Amino acid sequence: MSDVNTSTNPGTAAPSKKNPYKEAILNNCTALRDANENGTACYLGGTERDGKLVIKAEKPITNAINGNEIRGTNQLILQNAFKAAGLKDREVVVYEQAEKNGILIKKNSPYVNITLPTSFNKETNSWNPNLIREFPKSSCFVLDKDGKPMSPAGTFALAKENSERFSKVNKNRAFAHNEKTTPEQRDKLLENNAYEHKRAIDYLTVTGGNVEEYRAKNVQEAEKSFLEKIEARNPDVPTLDQQKGRALASEKRLAEYKKEHSTETPVIDATNTRDPVDYVGKYMAACKLEAEFVTDKESQKEVQSRISQNLQKNFDENNYDSAFTFGAECEERAKAVISDFRKQSHEQQRGVAVERPITQERPEQTVDAISF
Repeated sequence: MSDVNTSTNPGTAAPSKKNPYKEAILNNCTALRDANENGTACYLGGTERDGKLVIKAEKPITNAINGNEIRGTNQLILQNAFKAAGLKDREVVVYEQAEKNGILIKKNSPYVNITLPTSFNKETNSWNPNLIREFPKSSCFVLDKDGKPMSPAGTFALAKENSERFSKVNKNRAFAHNEKTTPEQRDKLLENNAYEHKRAIDYLTVTGGNVEEYRAKNVQEAEKSFLEKIEARNPDVPTLDQQKGRALASEKRLAEYKKEHSTETPVIDATNTRDPVDYVGKYMAACKLEAEFVTDKESQKEVQSRISQNLQKNFDENNYDSAFTFGAECEERAKAVISDFRKQSHEQQRGVAVERPITQERPEQTVDAISF
């Protein structure tokens, strides 16, 4: 299978006379076409129920180190590849990220090559490409103090916590400076930021990072007094293993909280949805909401046919980038579907009668009009 590979040395790619970026795009477009045509694509199939097809959409595949969701066509590529290989992973890791965090990858582990734009080239008026090798999280391990393999769960939890820190801090700062925020709420938000800074400083201390530079660049004046009090109460610096354990425990508590407070499984209805962007966009929305994706045989069959036609057109015209434009359009459609879903859910909770369907239909397009 062209989209899932094995490697005896995950850290190095085999030399190729071809352009590896273009080769990866060709392989991925071929894999997309094959999965669509043989009916194994993530958005096809499903279980029959009450005359409909129901797919229990799983959460999107994300980066295990920073928690970022893989977007657009690359999300479809990974979902298709993992489904075909029988992998249950919903998280992936890039080799360089794993190496930086002391995480090792098992020999001969499967991987998927995806392509990403990295920077815009003004001379060519195009994006400079980058080839990313994604490994499933289940292929990773770390070594304990005796050199024996062990689970990297704590390492992943701490790495993700570190990568998400400034997103939390900036959100707290935005709320703290909101005119509607009370002084008590403001102090609590700044104190929460001080705890985040303490954890960052603890990590830098045990890993040899520049603590003073961090303080100077990242700790705002309003947060300093809170940080000083926290450090006075907790002068000891936890070991790296202790920090990993705390991050993992925090991650588990959050998962338990979400499970405990989860409501009924949402439903995204794609019945009579024949436009590929609308259909796949709703599927992506279902993944993000971990919802049931409901459609019908006729719609699914037509979408499958139209995607095959457009992919074949891409091959005939040697225009593989269009497949990635399609993924971007599906992402935008997914955002609109989720926005509409949440708005109506909020209205229903307030007891407001909702007459329109949960997902508005996208204007129908002809096959030739689809930018794919």
